Amino acid sequence: MVSTTKKRWNLLPEMKVAEDLGYSKAELQILFNRGIISESDLKNKDIIDKKIHDFLEPGYESSLHDPFLLKDMDRAVERIQKALRDKEKICIYGDYDVDGVTSTALLSDTFEKLGADFIAYIPSRQDEGYGLNKEAIDEIARKGIKLIVTVDCGIRSFDEIEYANSLKLDVVVTDHHELEKSKDKDLLPKAVAVINPKRSDCDYLFKDLAGVGVAFKLACAVLSKVPNLANSWERWLLDLVALGTVCDVVPLVDENRVLVKYGLKVIAKTKRVGLQELIKSAAIQIEKINSHNLGFHLGPRLNASGRLENARLSLGLLLAKDTKEAEIAALNLSKINKERQDITKRILEEARAMLGKIDDGRNIILLKNKNWPAGVVGIVASRLMDDCGKPVLLFEEGETESKGSARSIDNFSIISALEKCEDVLVKYGGHKKAAGLTVKNEHFIVLNEKLIEIAGKDIAEEDLIPEIIIDAKIDIENIDVTVGEYIKKLEPFGFENKKPVFIIENAEVKNSALVGSDKNHLKLTIASGSSSLSGIMFGYGTNNDLKSGDKIDIVFTINENEWNGRVSLEAMILDIKKI
Repeated sequence: MVSTTKKRWNLLPEMKVAEDLGYSKAELQILFNRGIISESDLKNKDIIDKKIHDFLEPGYESSLHDPFLLKDMDRAVERIQKALRDKEKICIYGDYDVDGVTSTALLSDTFEKLGADFIAYIPSRQDEGYGLNKEAIDEIARKGIKLIVTVDCGIRSFDEIEYANSLKLDVVVTDHHELEKSKDKDLLPKAVAVINPKRSDCDYLFKDLAGVGVAFKLACAVLSKVPNLANSWERWLLDLVALGTVCDVVPLVDENRVLVKYGLKVIAKTKRVGLQELIKSAAIQIEKINSHNLGFHLGPRLNASGRLENARLSLGLLLAKDTKEAEIAALNLSKINKERQDITKRILEEARAMLGKIDDGRNIILLKNKNWPAGVVGIVASRLMDDCGKPVLLFEEGETESKGSARSIDNFSIISALEKCEDVLVKYGGHKKAAGLTVKNEHFIVLNEKLIEIAGKDIAEEDLIPEIIIDAKIDIENIDVTVGEYIKKLEPFGFENKKPVFIIENAEVKNSALVGSDKNHLKLTIASGSSSLSGIMFGYGTNNDLKSGDKIDIVFTINENEWNGRVSLEAMILDIKKI
């Protein structure tokens, strides 16, 4: 099915339920789609009950994996223990995004608890760029540091770590980004320990931890060597783990789901005054906080300082001990975030205008401008990718080099594409769907041509049509409060555990109207028989061609609204197809 907005509707295969197992068909279908249950499980109600319980109510300790399964964890713990024992100075070296900042705060809390002599260092995005750099290493060495522990970075810092070694600095790398390879063999920096679940020789049972997840595992491993501390205190770090994990858009499955689920519980009663003030500044009810709040309200505020100024402001907020200090920092972050939003809007308008002039059939878009701050182009690249359905790379053009961010569609690995272009890149790193890179201006045209060629070969025509994955058909009469309650049990939602999407077919439009200050959102009521459902579609457009009596199919998610103690359900419409 293709909708009137040119999106593919993909209704997932329906599972066959032969008997009443005590769950609705939609409930079982949603879990089947996520691989939680299989059709063969339907023969045994005990198996079904256990699998569903383990997914909806995972135990904390029983669901987490032993941190010492991570390759080099024993070596990292041994080196940190030596630093603690010998009173050596330690530097925690992080990244300027939310994952890096929360990772840095997490190890800072841990080392403070252990009585370590340490500093935290986060490079400036504008002046230093991502990852380790030799100037920072020089500064760290001058401060008498003996050990650097990286978080959310370091896996590709080969030259920088060798340089640190030459200055008699030991390095422990903790990271989760893709490794560089040569003939299918991992290339590792020459560090005392390299902890990354993506290492091919790593037996860890879950490969998709965020950087803060890896840092948490290191903290747990170190704390496990301290009697009477590890079993009680480490759970208070889960507020940071949940925040960094959601904001880095890693799959919210397996261990990540457990960490975020329990992390949200910790956030609801967090002792961290900075987080309390950040939540207050975003006008969120802390007792009702969810993964959406983390990703769309708190994350952008914490990211803003690293994008436009320096992420140390965000780190200071998370580590603040004084409420007034935290309140001022939270208000400053909100102010910077508003400035970031204004810049994002301007760049998006300019990029859309440039994109409108490109109509040559290319499968990937590269654009650059001297007035596009490197810290913001990643957000705009993501928006532009949603517009055109193609991978997008946007750059801030400097005097000699351009710094950029890439965002990619599901079926095209941008990091693999950049690996094929490394001969014309100064540096790069990232994931399948997002990456950062620097290219000399003299090589920009060559990079553009190479990526157009690669994308032309690797991206099929159907890959460029945005797809909506639909979990199940549902009738309006079956949408009630119990459905809303069940959907809440599936949280936390995020990448690879998205909110369930439903389809209603052949519904009748009762009324429709364009709403909002720009009249760009569609408010709609549909009916089938004696049942009706209200919904809204944001960004519908300014041409409402729906009228009472029209028959439509809609795909949507379900939101629960509460007003004066009364709970109601509303459809958040993703797409509409007129019949």
